[in-house]
Amino acid sequence: MNLFLGILIGTAMLWILGLLVVNPLAIYFTKRQLNQILNAGAIPQDQNVITAQTSSIFTRNYILIDVIILSIAGFLMGYLAGWFFIGISWRARDWPGLIAFIGLSILGSYLHW
Repeated sequence: MNLFLGILIGTAMLWILGLLVVNPLAIYFTKRQLNQILNAGAIPQDQNVITAQTSSIFTRNYILIDVIILSIAGFLMGYLAGWFFIGISWRARDWPGLIAFIGLSILGSYLHW
């Protein structure tokens, strides 16, 4: 029963944090970096190039922020609850954060005991 509940809670936390924290932060930092690049004239003003650059910057920012936020959340949840959480995600860019979440959740749960 604890495993099923851990999967359910872990998945909910992954999706909620992704929606409310990770995605807005990734968008914010992507806009900042893209504005700096465009103002410096580092990339041509071609729409296809800008779209590709935006997608690349967003993915990199998303993964970095996702790993940081989910590492903290996984450790705190594992430490405070005393058991580990497992999440499920179908998007490849969520996997590094998912692995960090699970790993630090397990570490936090072991430190709780």
